[in-house]
Amino acid sequence: MQIKRLCRLCGSGAVLERLCSALESGGGQWETEADMYLAGVVLRSTDLAAVDTRHKNFVFDRAIALIAPENHPKTMGNAFTLLGSHPEFLAENPTTLQEALSRILRACDSGDDKLVRNAATALSRLTLHAPAALQMAEMAVPVFQHWSARGGIAGPAVVGEDLSA
Repeated sequence: MQIKRLCRLCGSGAVLERLCSALESGGGQWETEADMYLAGVVLRSTDLAAVDTRHKNFVFDRAIALIAPENHPKTMGNAFTLLGSHPEFLAENPTTLQEALSRILRACDSGDDKLVRNAATALSRLTLHAPAALQMAEMAVPVFQHWSARGGIAGPAVVGEDLSA
């Protein structure tokens, strides 16, 4: 709640610009995790169309880059949350969507149950957004083969359902 208030007082653009600077400077693991979390909150509380394209692209590119085995699962979880919360942005940016899906699917094979659940939640949220789902259609066969090999999906995705627990 205080973050949203800060955005109203200072302007979401100014807050996001500072977060981009912090993410770019490459602080330690916990600083990166906190900055990614805060960027996600700012973006969720802001009309994405009003956000500077450079900042928006930087945050999404950084989120995708953080989905890598050398990063802490909690940091990757924040990246999954950010990506899953903005399917409309990814649908408008097919290259970014493709890279996000590639990283999400690799995380599904990580063997870390919590990470797999976070990745599955992000994927589920992306498929609930029709334009993103349509763009993902060409990847549908590999995605379904992937999930079938893992034992299938327990049930259909439901809007607002948290699959991370």
